[in-house]
Amino acid sequence: LREAIVKACPKQRNGKIKNWHKYIDIAVFADRVTTSSVTGYTPYYLLHGVEPLLPMDLIEATFMVEGFQSGISTEELLALRIRQL
Repeated sequence: LREAIVKACPKQRNGKIKNWHKYIDIAVFADRVTTSSVTGYTPYYLLHGVEPLLPMDLIEATFMVEGFQSGISTEELLALRIRQL
């Protein structure tokens, strides 16, 4: 697994490592729908040619999660995305 995903799971759980495996599927999906700073695209888009319709997109709140700010680390961004999902 990507190091960012492994680090994001406990961050999403406020540092608690216990039961991190319950969130791994959501963490992997969060990684796949998060725009890469290298490519400028999400892995999902590169594979399917379209962006997925996410639950929070339905209410136009993709990044309306407390703690989101420009320039945060990939691990922190994925932890926020996991909370959204």
